[in-house]
Amino acid sequence: MKKMYFIAIYPDQKIIDEVRVFKEDLALNFGNSKALKNDAHITLLPPFEREIELEEDIHIAFQKIDTTISPFEIILNGFGSFPNPKNPVLFVKPEESENLKQLYLNVKEKFSFGKYSFNPM
Repeated sequence: MKKMYFIAIYPDQKIIDEVRVFKEDLALNFGNSKALKNDAHITLLPPFEREIELEEDIHIAFQKIDTTISPFEIILNGFGSFPNPKNPVLFVKPEESENLKQLYLNVKEKFSFGKYSFNPM
C-alpha cells in the first residue's frame, strides 16, 4: 500500500495568517476552497508516493539532514502558479536565497530515492 508524503518548511504564524487572508478571498470570490486545506508553506519536495513498508527510508533520510542550519529570512515577493491536473496552484514567490537553495539541495540529496524535477524558487 502506498502513502503520499511531501516535505516543506513552515513560516512564522504571522505569515501563515496573512496568506490565509488571500486564500479566504480566493475561496470566496473564485470558488477555490481547496486552497484552505493547507497552511502556507514552502515546499522543498513535492508530493511523492512511497510504499508504507519503505517508510523507514523517510525517517532515515530526515535523520541525515543537517539540522545545524541557522535560522534565515526568506523574502516573499509576488505570485506565481503552476498547473495541477486537479487544481491549478497559485503561490507566493520566495526570492532567490542561498540559504533556501542549500536547504533544498540538502533535502533533495538525502531523499534521493525519488525522482524530482522541482525547485522551490
